[in-house]
Amino acid sequence: MTFPISTHLYYLLREFRNNPSDEWVSATVVSKQRSSYRLPGAMMLVNPDGINLGLVSGGCLEADIRLHARKVLAFNQARCILYDSMDEGNIAAELGLGCNGRVEVLVQKLGATHQQLLIGLYERMDAGENSYLLHCIHSDTPEDMNALVLLDENAVVLANATQVEIPPIDADMPGKSHQVLADGNRRWSLSLYRPPINLWVFGGGVDARPLVSLAASLGWRVTLVDHRAAYAREADFPYAERIIRQHPEELDAEINADAAILMTHNLNQDAAGLARLESICTLQYVGILGPIDRKQEAIKIAQIGNSSPILNVLHGPMGFDIGGDIPESIALSTLAQCHQILFDQDKRH
Repeated sequence: MTFPISTHLYYLLREFRNNPSDEWVSATVVSKQRSSYRLPGAMMLVNPDGINLGLVSGGCLEADIRLHARKVLAFNQARCILYDSMDEGNIAAELGLGCNGRVEVLVQKLGATHQQLLIGLYERMDAGENSYLLHCIHSDTPEDMNALVLLDENAVVLANATQVEIPPIDADMPGKSHQVLADGNRRWSLSLYRPPINLWVFGGGVDARPLVSLAASLGWRVTLVDHRAAYAREADFPYAERIIRQHPEELDAEINADAAILMTHNLNQDAAGLARLESICTLQYVGILGPIDRKQEAIKIAQIGNSSPILNVLHGPMGFDIGGDIPESIALSTLAQCHQILFDQDKRH
C-alpha cells in the first residue's frame, strides 16, 4: 500500500521497521519554550544511506541535525542540542529559525535494543494503544543520555533499552502530553504518543477522493465503505488503508473509529450508516453531507432517539463555511472541523 508523506510517528516507524540498519539515529524534540513548529515528542529518523524520515521543525533545523547525527554515530554518544532563536549567539539565529522559540532536540544512536523498543511502540500504536517514551536529556553521566524507555498509558515500564534507573513518575501523569522531570542531576523528557486517527468514510464517490487523500496525508488511517460496484475502486483511492464493499446495514466489521463521514449521496444509505454508528462509543465526530433538514431526515429514518449520544457528535451541514463548492474545498472544510474537534486542547492535554 502506498501512502502520501506523513510526519506521524506511526508511519515513520513503519518505514523504519521496513528499512533495517545498524546505524539509525533518532532526533526528538524533548522540550520547548515560547513558539515552536513541532511539539515535544516530534521525532526524525536518519541513517547514513540518506534516508530521512520525519521533521522536528518546519525544515530549518534538519540539515544541522543531520550533521549532529553523523557525530553521534562516530562517537556513539547521544547529545542534546539547544536551538534558541532569541539568542543571537545561538546556532538557531544563523539557521533562520522563524518561530521565536527555544527547543531542545535529543540526538541518539539507535542500538539493537533501542530499535526493538521503537518497533514495540509501533506495534502498540497499530493496536490503537497510547504509549509514553522517556528520554534522559541531561546527566553528569554521559551513558544516561542513551536511555530510552517505553511505558504504557498508565506509566508501567514495558521496555528499557539501556536498563538505566529511571525517575519516579507522578500518579497523575497519565493523560498529559509532555512533562520534563527532575531527578537529582538528571532531567528527563516524558512524551505521550497516540495512535493515528481512525476515520471511516461511508461513500466512495468522486467527491470522497480528495477527502480520503487529505486525511491520509495527515497520518490518519482511512477505511472506506461502499457496496456499489461503480464506487470505491482501489485505483481511485490508493491512500485508503481498507475498502469494505458492504452495505451499512450488512456491515459486520468492527468499527474502531474516532471519526466518521457519511457522504453516499443517498439519504437511506446515509441513514443506514448513521444507525450502524450509533453504538460506537469511540466516535468524537460524525459528519453528514447536506443541509440541516437532510440531517434531521436521516436521524428520523435511522430511528435515532433524542437522547442518543451520537447526536452530540453529529455535524450536518458538516465542515466550516469557507466559501468553496468543489470536492477539494469540501474535503478541506470537513477535515478542518473534524481535526479541530479531535485535537481539542481540553480533551487531549
